[in-house]
Amino acid sequence: MDSVGQLLKEKRLEKGLVLDDVADAMKIRKKYIEALENGNYSEIPDKVYTKSFLKIYADFLGLDRVYILKRYMDEVIQEDIIIAPQSLDQKTFGNVNIAKEKSRFNLLVGLIIGLLILALIIWGIFSLNKTENNPGNVSNNIEDLMLTIPESPAIAAPIENNEVQTNHQFDKLVIHLKAFDKVWLGINADSKDLPSFTLKKDEEKTLEANKTLNLTIGKPYALALTINGFEISSKIRNRKNVVEIKAMLSPNELVQIVINENGIQSEPIILKE
Repeated sequence: MDSVGQLLKEKRLEKGLVLDDVADAMKIRKKYIEALENGNYSEIPDKVYTKSFLKIYADFLGLDRVYILKRYMDEVIQEDIIIAPQSLDQKTFGNVNIAKEKSRFNLLVGLIIGLLILALIIWGIFSLNKTENNPGNVSNNIEDLMLTIPESPAIAAPIENNEVQTNHQFDKLVIHLKAFDKVWLGINADSKDLPSFTLKKDEEKTLEANKTLNLTIGKPYALALTINGFEISSKIRNRKNVVEIKAMLSPNELVQIVINENGIQSEPIILKE
C-alpha cells in the first residue's frame, strides 16, 4: 500500500506541478513539502503542524483530507509501536511518585491552612464574647481581629485574554489573537489566501476583513481569541487538533461563526448584541 507521501507526490506529478510552484501557492516552505512527500515528519516542528500541512496539501491536490489524515495517523502509530520499547520503569514511575508526593504535600498544606483559619475564628469568637459587657472596646477589638487574619492565598485563574471588550463592531470583521505558546495560523480573508505565520508566546495580532475571515489554527488550546469583541477562546480551548474557524459578517448586525475540527463541523454560532 502506498504511503501518504507517495500518494501526495504521485498526485502532484500527475498534475504536472513542481515543488517550487506548490510551495508558492500554499505559502508553505519547500522543505516541509519535501518532508511530507518523503515521510520525514520529524523535520516538521510539531505534529500539529504536520496535520495542518497535510490537510492543506490534500485540499490543494484535490485529495480527500480525512483519508490522508487517517493514513498519516496509521503510519505514525506503526512508527510508535516500533520505537515504543523504551525504558518506562524509572522515568515513568519516578514521575508517578513525584506526582503523589506533590499531591500529599498540597493536601498537608491545605489541612494546615484550614486548621489555622479555624483556630483564628474560634479565637475571634472568644475575644468578642469577652467584650460583650464592654461595648466601648468592641470596635477596636474587631479591627485588631481583622488585622490578624491572614489573606487567603490567591487561586491562579485560567489563562485568558483579560481585556474586557464591550464594543461589538458590525461594519467589518475584527479578530484579535493572543498566543500563550507558539501557534501556527493560516488565513483566508474575503476569499483571498494570505501568507501563513506563527505567533510566538505572549505575541498578539489583530486581523481584519470586510465580510469573511477563515482561520486555520495549529494549537487552538494555546490561543486567546475574540471576534468583533466577542470572546471565542472558551469554544476552542479544549480542542487538541487543528481547528478551522469560519467567520462571516451579516448585514443584520450579527457575526456567524462555524468551527471545524477533523472534518466535523459545528452548528453555526450567532454573535450579536
